[in-house]
Amino acid sequence: MEMPEVFLVKELVLKNVEILHFLKPGRIIAYVLIEDCRRHSSLNDYPHIAHLYEEGEWESRKNFFHAQIVVKEDTFSKEEKNVLSEMVMMYMESKPSVDTSVTFTVYPKAFKELSSYDEKPAIFFKELLKLTETEHDATNVTKDSLNYLTQI
Repeated sequence: MEMPEVFLVKELVLKNVEILHFLKPGRIIAYVLIEDCRRHSSLNDYPHIAHLYEEGEWESRKNFFHAQIVVKEDTFSKEEKNVLSEMVMMYMESKPSVDTSVTFTVYPKAFKELSSYDEKPAIFFKELLKLTETEHDATNVTKDSLNYLTQI
């Protein structure tokens, strides 16, 4: 069996959000935010297919999970984006009444905060969490708390 070239590694688990990263041998290539939005999905969550629906045609499910693959710059090919998106979709739980979406977000500001990660990871996580639609508190996240399954 051939080893994969990219691994998905969990970093942080809060009440309604998880942060993971994609690791290629020796370097992190992207971060992943997965948010349980705790709301019905809407057509606004899928702008790439909105033109296919008339007003009122969209059938929403009971909940919506939004995953963002966060990158420093958009240097990935379409094929690479598809592979990373599929890995995130496989990671997320498939539930019968939940819609899911995976998007790419270019956010270099978060990567500037990586220098503080070893001493104060909360600074980095707080910057990434600005991308979520609801507030999540990472104030108490320390390097030691990352040794536990959750940081709630």
